[in-house]
Amino acid sequence: MDSGMMEPVEFWDFAHYVGHTAEWTCLSNRTSSGGIFKGNSPLGYYLPILVLQISLASLTINVTSIILKPLGQPLMVAQVLGGILLGPSALAYNKTIARALFPLQSFIMLDVIAVLGIMFYFFLIGVCMDPWIVMKIGKKAYVIGITACIFSTIIPWFSFYYVYDSLTDEEFKASVPYLMRTKTIFTFPIIARFLYELNILNSEFGGVALSSSIVGGLLSIFYQLWRSNHNVIGVEGVLQATTFMLVILFIVRPVALWMIKRNKERETVSICSIILAVLVAGLVGHCIGFHIILGPFILGVAIPPGPPLGAALVKRLDVIVSWILMPIFFLKIGLAVNIYVLQWINILNVGFVILVGSFAKFLGAFLAALKCELSWLDALSVGLVLNVKGALELTIVEANRRKLFALEKRTSLIILPFHEKRASTHSTSESSLLGSRTMNLRVLDNAPCSVAILVERGLWNNSMCALANWSPFRVVVLFLGGPDDREALAFGARITGHPKVNLLVIRIVPEHYATFETGEKTKLDNDIINDFRNNKVDNDRVRYIEQKVMDGSGTLRVIQTLQNDFQLIMVGRHHDKSSPTTLGLDEWNEFTELGTIGDIFASADFRSDAMILVVQQHVKVTK
Repeated sequence: MDSGMMEPVEFWDFAHYVGHTAEWTCLSNRTSSGGIFKGNSPLGYYLPILVLQISLASLTINVTSIILKPLGQPLMVAQVLGGILLGPSALAYNKTIARALFPLQSFIMLDVIAVLGIMFYFFLIGVCMDPWIVMKIGKKAYVIGITACIFSTIIPWFSFYYVYDSLTDEEFKASVPYLMRTKTIFTFPIIARFLYELNILNSEFGGVALSSSIVGGLLSIFYQLWRSNHNVIGVEGVLQATTFMLVILFIVRPVALWMIKRNKERETVSICSIILAVLVAGLVGHCIGFHIILGPFILGVAIPPGPPLGAALVKRLDVIVSWILMPIFFLKIGLAVNIYVLQWINILNVGFVILVGSFAKFLGAFLAALKCELSWLDALSVGLVLNVKGALELTIVEANRRKLFALEKRTSLIILPFHEKRASTHSTSESSLLGSRTMNLRVLDNAPCSVAILVERGLWNNSMCALANWSPFRVVVLFLGGPDDREALAFGARITGHPKVNLLVIRIVPEHYATFETGEKTKLDNDIINDFRNNKVDNDRVRYIEQKVMDGSGTLRVIQTLQNDFQLIMVGRHHDKSSPTTLGLDEWNEFTELGTIGDIFASADFRSDAMILVVQQHVKVTK
């Protein structure tokens, strides 16, 4: 699920903390317990453990909120602290308690509840907002928003370069730019929620603050898109997004108004229908390519605020969302936070970057507000309000953590899916395909480890795809030479440890191999082939053959013989263009991310449903 919630980051962190060393986790389908009087432990079943987790999260956040209320802290602070208190930083510090209260098998259910919570949370934020506030944005809001955005974008980068040399942890150094980006973002939905909690959303000050955050937010989004060269959205993607928003604003909103007029005495029917619409909006928006929270938020904006429908929705859903669903979201965040592994030098550096970023945004808003003739107290308040952060920033941080996941965990291999446009079988938009290809190329160029691209040609759609029916699972490694082929051979040798895997290694060599066998690279190829054959000499599930070819056409003939005999074909991405074995093949390379040979395997001319794994060996780049 690409919801931004259930990702390897939290799962890996918590599994590592509690000492879970298994390579896989069996997810039980047991829902409810027979009771302790029958000898069943309730903590071994989904429903009891979920109820316990919701109760713990809600109770902890409620108590934290009561303690912080005299200090005037918003609910968001209590929610974040409550989640941290339940994680390894406090309650789950004891690993026995952590394994009992938060078993790894429960993470999927936690994710479902967390996703529902964040969807309805942003839906309610949208309900509380007046959609016509955009039409009321005045000169003051433009000046304050633009100035604050410029200050928060430029000044923090100077602080980053100031502390850059003092950062000794390369992983941490790579994460600082993502942290700085969160300081440049104006999350006006969170600011709207904050103003709503203070009961000043519809006041004059609230209008100025919210309008300024909208202006700054839009400007920061455009800046981030420009900075990341995000030109892969394409006309089609823009049309999809525009159509989605127009449908909600000009079809769903009139329907909601009609429901209000027709069902004034049947509010339950209207609310139930809109709850269903929230789920549909999240699904449709997610299918288009939005984050799963954007659809519900736009739907909420389309709902008329205030009575009868808007007020009824907030009244009936706010308690459930704030005290049942959202605590699970913050619980999942807290389970990945362990304050005891933090280093003081990193804490100080992060604190410095955050302080400078917050002060820059505050200073820009404060000076602009004074210039717009606001009182110094209102100017001070606007600067502080624009620095409010919340759940949206946490989702952004989680997305950035996923980008750095491979670097943090010393990953050996990243496997990416390959998306090929076939009009007869796929409805994937051209912009989405271009975006996927661009992402794959960027990962290939910048990954801190080896990268493989997996081409799925229909094997998993076969009714006989169950692993038990593959006896054995047949794998072939096509070896032409070079670092990428050596890496593919290494991974092929590794998977032969599985008792149901049969491996065939085909080495393609030029016809006049004796004259071609020169150079250090060829020596490395020979060494790894010899090591492979010596290590697998007693393994009857491994075979090695050599095929001599005159040129690229001979290599093509060898490839055609592999069409129907294997479930997985492994090959390197790059090959020596001067080698006779690839002569003339690179003229027809359509997908550069697959390389010359990988592109042939992925083409329609290769009639096989076997999976293709194109491997690129990591090359350390010294800057």
